[in-house]
Amino acid sequence: MEVDQTPREYAFCAHAILGDQPLMVEDAAADARFADNPFVAADPHVRFYAGAPVVDSGGFALGSLCVVDLRPRRLDAGQPRAL
Repeated sequence: MEVDQTPREYAFCAHAILGDQPLMVEDAAADARFADNPFVAADPHVRFYAGAPVVDSGGFALGSLCVVDLRPRRLDAGQPRAL
């Protein structure tokens, strides 16, 4: 993707960082939280997102580690844990 960062109001990671488990969005176009997101509705047409919060030893969320795809997909049972 040509994007190296996104405004927080459009960032999938802004949702992932709030949880303590990986956030999985198998088809962003069919997900009410993200269907109207400009990165879903227009170029680059993100469809899949998986992101896990990165937390320090004090429990402070530093950011997230994520993977994105331009087509819907489903992770297998071990992949969320690996993320």
